[in-house]
Amino acid sequence: MKNSTFLKNLSPKAVTVVFSLITFNCFSSTIQTTKIEITGKTPTQIYNFMFGLDKIKYTTWHPEHKDFRVIKQTKDTVGSVFFFHEQLDKLKVKYKWEVVEITQNRKIVMKAKYFIPIVLTLTFDEIPTGTLVTHNLNIGSKKNADITDWFIQRFILTKSKKDSQARHAVEEFKNLERISM
Repeated sequence: MKNSTFLKNLSPKAVTVVFSLITFNCFSSTIQTTKIEITGKTPTQIYNFMFGLDKIKYTTWHPEHKDFRVIKQTKDTVGSVFFFHEQLDKLKVKYKWEVVEITQNRKIVMKAKYFIPIVLTLTFDEIPTGTLVTHNLNIGSKKNADITDWFIQRFILTKSKKDSQARHAVEEFKNLERISM
């Protein structure tokens, strides 16, 4: 049975319970980690690129990038809000992201403004050939598991969506090797 058919066949009460669990963060997290080696670019260059984005740079960076906007810019970057729109195969990523933590030239943590917790952590580690980027997507919180974890993995971050996300992360960060910074 397809995911959308399953959801349509749930009773309104069941849907309410599932989405209430999700909304109140009563589930453990699902994590998708992708490591990408970027040749010839330093962590500082990649960090500065990330915070120097505009719509033209963003849409040029990868063909699946559709739109980018700065919604709110703070002086120290934490609290800044950006809008990203990407179309990864059948997975549409179209959220506002708030920067919740940074470590200069080393780490960026952003939280999606979405009905379930989604946190993207990017770390930049220097290696002899350039930079190792770790792209860590965390969906959920670290509380009770069971049925809501199953629900997330079955209907929200399915294997095909995980594969699309990982492929995209590798492609977009490898593209930085060819971009002048």
